[in-house]
Amino acid sequence: MKIRRVTIENFRSYGTPTTIEFDDITALIGRNDIGKSTILEALDLFFNEQNSGKDDCCVWTDAQDIKITCEFSDPPKDIVLDETFHTSLAQEYLLNARGNVEVLKVFPNGSCTKAKIKTFIRAQHPSAPQTNDLLELTVAKLKARARDIGVSLANVDERAKAEIRRAIWNSFPDLQLVEQDLLVKEGDVKAAGDKIASAMPLFALFKADRPSTDQDEEAQDPMKLAVKQAIAEQQNELDSLKARVEEEIARVANASVQKLAEIDSSLANELRPRVTTKPWTSLFSVDLTDDGAVPVNKRGSGVRRLILLSFLRAKAESSAVEADRSEIILGIEEPETSQHPNNQILLMNSFQTLCEQGNCQIVLTTHNPALAKRLPASAIRFLEGQRTECPTVISGEDAATRAATALGMLPNHDIKLFIGVEGTNDIAFWEQISDMLISHGVERIPNIRGLQHASTIVFIPLGGSNLQLWANRLNALQVLELHIFDRDAGPGQPTTLEHQRAAHTINHRERARALITCYRETENYLHQDAIAEDYDFASIHIDGGTDVPVCVAQRAYDMRTPEGPSWDALDARTRKIHESKAKKRLNRAVVSRMTPERLAETDRNGFVLEVLDRIKAAVEGDVDRFIAPIPAHWT
Repeated sequence: MKIRRVTIENFRSYGTPTTIEFDDITALIGRNDIGKSTILEALDLFFNEQNSGKDDCCVWTDAQDIKITCEFSDPPKDIVLDETFHTSLAQEYLLNARGNVEVLKVFPNGSCTKAKIKTFIRAQHPSAPQTNDLLELTVAKLKARARDIGVSLANVDERAKAEIRRAIWNSFPDLQLVEQDLLVKEGDVKAAGDKIASAMPLFALFKADRPSTDQDEEAQDPMKLAVKQAIAEQQNELDSLKARVEEEIARVANASVQKLAEIDSSLANELRPRVTTKPWTSLFSVDLTDDGAVPVNKRGSGVRRLILLSFLRAKAESSAVEADRSEIILGIEEPETSQHPNNQILLMNSFQTLCEQGNCQIVLTTHNPALAKRLPASAIRFLEGQRTECPTVISGEDAATRAATALGMLPNHDIKLFIGVEGTNDIAFWEQISDMLISHGVERIPNIRGLQHASTIVFIPLGGSNLQLWANRLNALQVLELHIFDRDAGPGQPTTLEHQRAAHTINHRERARALITCYRETENYLHQDAIAEDYDFASIHIDGGTDVPVCVAQRAYDMRTPEGPSWDALDARTRKIHESKAKKRLNRAVVSRMTPERLAETDRNGFVLEVLDRIKAAVEGDVDRFIAPIPAHWT
């Protein structure tokens, strides 16, 4: 399941119910002490049920209970509530009006003592008489209810509560579904709550105000886990060694007692050897050093934070495996802290790559325009308000505009070109293709990576819904713009109507140009030999209309798991994860295997070189060359 929104009530500054929506990556932006970290800590309280007390209740309300409600998409399709009988949350009327799972946790007087926390499933549930309490009833009571209202159970397995409930509910023409909070305490409501809890993402929080040493929990836990796993693998041998040592100790001790008996037999009779041992894991501690044996604790604060952030990811992923969770949410406060601008860009690229894999969501806070401007507008949540009032959380175009003003985003007057692309993988493609051509001595190729680091050009990953939004916003900045759209169709076929309209609007602006790929997308400019080499395929056929990430992901999956389920048997989410990994690899590793000759074969229309030439023209200030008319088949 993925978190889609959280509603916070009576937690610190959030006195009245306040809802924050989440995408795969979400950035919380606003002034200091406005409530950004509070959102992360509310998530930590909800998922991990720790670190709160009565002082966390809002001081500006009379409410006594902290309430945190989380809503999740992609609910489990199949659950077992009793014995082995299968049902679903939808069939049990345990989903909300949007078809999502919604869970409310109430912390009385801020207490996070598990015995006091009350958990509710908020759902569109039957309210008609005789139908609203079925999840609380035993099999015997359900059968009695069916008899009382005249429902036949002739074709129903009377061992299964889910089937009896379904028969009763199906007998009513109108169940009068209304939103209800069902207490997770007993009966099948508790069973359903347990299933939901086990399917929730794992949440891990990385705070900004921390010492960042190699003895931090995030650093130590993965190492302790590695020690534990290594010992477990050798447990039989270690137990045997322990037994031999204990046997030898006992032999020496007994021999000593016998010698003592020769001196004082009464004293010897009082002594018995007793061996105590410590856990094997207590024998090992781990400190981190670099190649020069310099401890991590002595490295710069920025390096320490990068290392610990990596440990946080490792800890979260290993914990998710142990808990059999597929999804992870990482809450990260101010990832830019102590980081060089280049590292900030690398961090953001890393976050976006993690999210593209399909099983990770990231919620971060930031004051840094360099990070914020690399996010799609849909990812930004802007917080504003006075200290003595509940913060207001703004989403959408207004949030991006206010964030730009608040952070001074895009203040660098050395920026000569904005490049709008559809995602971070496209940025990687243009970086790698530029590096490849330059390394092969091709002249007049702009150094995309260097120009980015110098803030001469700025890539903006637009994403479908943000095309028009960014087109309008950038127009007012009077900086050259180049927008690169995927055709999403084969050569010669019309692209999407949305892209046609956006390209038409952009190309009628004075300082902007839009190009649409001649092929389906940028991956279609990769040579099939480069793909085959990197993936060790015998061969693969790619043309301008092939959905390359899907084709490659399926081929790679079939090679790795010849005995497993077929590609078509995988669920949509699993296929998406494989496709995302393939897309990342194609735009990084495979592009690096391209050559000018291979590019000439795949790009017979010269689209790639045309894009690079227009970037070069913009950087050199040759506006006429940059805004030259677009060939008809590229729009």
